[in-house]
Amino acid sequence: MNKQLKTALGALAVLALAVAAYERNPSSNKAPGEGAADGDTRLYMGQPEAGIPVQVLDNPGFVVGYVDALKQPLWVAYQAKPVANPSGPERPWFEADPRTQARVSYHDYKCDRWTRGHLAPNFVISRLYGRAAQEAAFLMSNISPQAKDFNSGAWQRLEELEVDEWARQFEQLWVVTGPVFGDRPKPTCAGIPIPDAFFRVLLDLDGNKPRAIAFLIPQSAPRTAPLGDYVVSIDAIEQATGLDLFADMNDAQEAKLESSVADDRWKINTLGTRPGRYN
Repeated sequence: MNKQLKTALGALAVLALAVAAYERNPSSNKAPGEGAADGDTRLYMGQPEAGIPVQVLDNPGFVVGYVDALKQPLWVAYQAKPVANPSGPERPWFEADPRTQARVSYHDYKCDRWTRGHLAPNFVISRLYGRAAQEAAFLMSNISPQAKDFNSGAWQRLEELEVDEWARQFEQLWVVTGPVFGDRPKPTCAGIPIPDAFFRVLLDLDGNKPRAIAFLIPQSAPRTAPLGDYVVSIDAIEQATGLDLFADMNDAQEAKLESSVADDRWKINTLGTRPGRYN
């Protein structure tokens, strides 16, 4: 089976799992009454559309599209800006999110090798949006299972470039990120489906013209792998995840943006080989 087709079928299988869970217990995926408002500055061109019910969790500084059946977010969105103070407040403890039915806890990650991977990153959220936002980023509704070397390697390096380089160069960025599942995702010891990979899309406006860089990084990526090796089109991410990321965008503009690959202004061939702070 062709790899792209296999990945697309994996996305469909995961969505089918979530739909089946929703049909058994519709209340598990209902929003709690507060979601991202129209014109929300944390989102560019609307919420990602998943084709399944997603619980929208409204947090200071970022928005989460959560699926109880998956016990993790399907997507997370926020706006990144230059960070003035590199030192942030003390990290809070991971807590279950009472707004979710799944109520995943810190202890659900203690029985095997998978780490608690932030989707809205602590480094960005805590320094831009304050303590309440940081505490929300440590709710388990913002967490997916990540391999240790991935979490502290390629994924962390990408988070650092986002703020250290691109937010300063472009002044502000809209970011959408989330897990990518294989055709038969294995569960953790607590029954949380393990993503094969993660995606991250960063979008900036050049006047009124959006420009973007998109990454699809497998959990097996070496710690020091060139990040440019994982640059793809937004179309490729949508095919792998089943999401429609910029659903409110003009169709012609969306087609042009999502079919293209990042241009040289992102300097990914140079920046993508930079070691992380802790490597």
